[in-house]
Amino acid sequence: MLVGTAEKNRWDSIGGAMSSRQPGSPMNGHEEVPFAENHDWYALQTRVRFERKICQQVQGKHLEAYVPITRDRRRWTDRCQTIEVPLFPGYVFVRAFSDPAARLTVLQTSGAYAFVTFNSVIASIPDQQIKDLQRIESQNTSCSPYPFLKSGQRVRICGGSLDGLEGIFVAEHGRKLVISIEPMQRSVAIDLMAYDLEVV
Repeated sequence: MLVGTAEKNRWDSIGGAMSSRQPGSPMNGHEEVPFAENHDWYALQTRVRFERKICQQVQGKHLEAYVPITRDRRRWTDRCQTIEVPLFPGYVFVRAFSDPAARLTVLQTSGAYAFVTFNSVIASIPDQQIKDLQRIESQNTSCSPYPFLKSGQRVRICGGSLDGLEGIFVAEHGRKLVISIEPMQRSVAIDLMAYDLEVV
């Protein structure tokens, strides 16, 4: 997997794809990396802790962008508080677009670094995977990052608010459903609790 425009691989602390370019370094806006030709999504690597701001800026350029959010309970000496944090720190999902000039427009957003690529093509993420993340978030379902999982027993949830959701079944530390975003080498897991499952 390659990241950005002619950049070397680097990996974050839990195995996610990252750009090797340092924040603030110049970006060659004239170097063209081909896009996968579909109407899915792309993963844009961004400055950490600025994901939602960058997402809003991209949306302000009339492009569709999305940052999955999860809730994290933080404890301080005098109180506990639940806060919203990006599920994938350092990434914003951007909807596929046909205008080549839009790529440069997105990359010119302050805090945007590079698109995640695979085999020298900016890697696409299936629309269904983004819909699954949006559905999990809309249902306030507890989810958390999980070590990247590429293969395993695929199952589907039967019934309940997540009926039809598919992923990889994991029985370690309870029953979990793992959804993997392969171009980013990242996975998230939700607790299955009392959900019924069927093999896909």
